[in-house]
Amino acid sequence: MNIMHAFCYLWVILAEIQNVHSFLFESPLENQLQPRTFFLTHSQERKIISSVFCDGRDCPEFSVIKDYAYFIQERKYREATFLASDNRILCDLNATVAAAKVTLEKYRNGDNVQERRIYPVAPLLVQIDLFSSIQTSNRSCGMGFTVKMYIPPYLGIPPPPLTTSLNFVTLREGFTVFVHTYAGPHEARLFLELNDFQNALKYLHLCYKSIRFYLAIYEVTGNENDQRNEIWLERC
Repeated sequence: MNIMHAFCYLWVILAEIQNVHSFLFESPLENQLQPRTFFLTHSQERKIISSVFCDGRDCPEFSVIKDYAYFIQERKYREATFLASDNRILCDLNATVAAAKVTLEKYRNGDNVQERRIYPVAPLLVQIDLFSSIQTSNRSCGMGFTVKMYIPPYLGIPPPPLTTSLNFVTLREGFTVFVHTYAGPHEARLFLELNDFQNALKYLHLCYKSIRFYLAIYEVTGNENDQRNEIWLERC
């Protein structure tokens, strides 16, 4: 190999190293990630959602409309029933979720009119309404929280709760959301992740409703430190 050939070979190797470095270390917002290029049938998606995505638990049925850059997914949900808790602690999302979870889990474990137990479900869904007129240093004080638990359709007419702090609500047919996923305790990075998500949607020119958002909490192993969270923003 002469000197010119050796120089060309070295230049190619350095170029490949640069490409690998860019892939590993550049921000997704700097190097746009591409959506998936494969598709699943409806039954295949349902199987994956139940066995993998929801850790074998019952969860609301949806179809994937499209996958976008930055790992954003657009979903359309089927009509679903949830049991909502009226337990709300002012300015404290974590305490509200913890208190509501206790009440909802009691219902699931038989604290209802029929004393009927329900298999574990996912996710724990928190509707977060935004009140922009409230000025406060604590961002949570300008929000209203409603924590909901999915009620699977195999129950038929679900047994009424024993407490008036619980009531049934319906997720309407065709409810369409953009979804952003992150791992770890839900409160640690919620607002940072929400801000990044909103910026990415604006960059992609995707319209979402700004009056509320949803936090879906999946405690995969029952350990709050090992959980997956989703932020949902409803499509315009």
